[in-house]
Amino acid sequence: MRRALLIALLLSGCVAAYQLMPRDTVASPELAARLEASAIEVDGVKVAIDNGDAWRKDGDQWVWHSHLFEPDWYERHYRERDGKVLRVADDGAEYPVRYAFSSGFEDAAALPGLIGIEPGWTAFTLLSPRAPEIADYVRLRKSILKGEGDFLDNRIEPVTQRAHGGRQSLRCEAVAPARGMVTSKASIHTELIHFKRNDCVHFSAWYWFDQPLEWATLMDLETAWIDQHPGPRIVVNSGALELEMKWAAKPKWRQARPLTLPTGQWVHIEAEFFLHESDGRVRLWQDDRLLIDGAGQTLPLADSILNDLEVGLSATAAAATIYVDDVSIERRP
Repeated sequence: MRRALLIALLLSGCVAAYQLMPRDTVASPELAARLEASAIEVDGVKVAIDNGDAWRKDGDQWVWHSHLFEPDWYERHYRERDGKVLRVADDGAEYPVRYAFSSGFEDAAALPGLIGIEPGWTAFTLLSPRAPEIADYVRLRKSILKGEGDFLDNRIEPVTQRAHGGRQSLRCEAVAPARGMVTSKASIHTELIHFKRNDCVHFSAWYWFDQPLEWATLMDLETAWIDQHPGPRIVVNSGALELEMKWAAKPKWRQARPLTLPTGQWVHIEAEFFLHESDGRVRLWQDDRLLIDGAGQTLPLADSILNDLEVGLSATAAAATIYVDDVSIERRP
């Protein structure tokens, strides 16, 4: 099953072009023999995976396609001790993973105060015309957290302008992506969560939309250990909610009769995912009304860990401003 799902990604062509090596990058005779022994045929093409790399047969040669994941990702990023799972940070510090997390954005008056072990958010992303590359928005993030810089064009910050519960909510503002950019982002993350195969994960949040959204992503539940961070997500498409699995052909679950998201008021959005590499289940509610109840793949690979929750404008095709409040995610029986 693991191999078949990786092959689906390989054949879908969804791996970023900049990660592809030249077509003349071929396997050595020793590697080619291993690939040949483990190969399967899909739609007339021989494909195989070795050490996290995807290869495909091109004539009589095995050609490297892409690097999908680090084979030792779990050993590098997690420890298991006394029945507990610990997340290993870049500096070697260990933190217990969380099977439940909630935030009303009441912890701080400014964005840097929301980032840390106690408040629970671990990063934010501001991809925009003035920070269009990974290095740009990572540098911007560090500057803001150190108090040495300010927002450029996109913004994400706790505000008292409006709130669903408490005194504050999170305001996410993004300008339109520039020519050549796929999307713009203004979102906040936590990488302290830990959900795996056969878990039932429930997400809840309140959203306020200043204007109708044509296309945007409101929540991503991802694995950071596979290329392009695949996983299920909540999407707005033509002003209505739908669900999408960001992996391979990107299967979608849409409403039979789309219910338009209202503007100028708080909207309660809930989703539930039963995690499985083939036989998963999804459900989606808007203001307690069940919109979607479907089945399909909800986990990229059988041994994937969904460890990154991203909320806000995790992707938008146009300028947008939204507010988010009372976010929660938890594993349910």
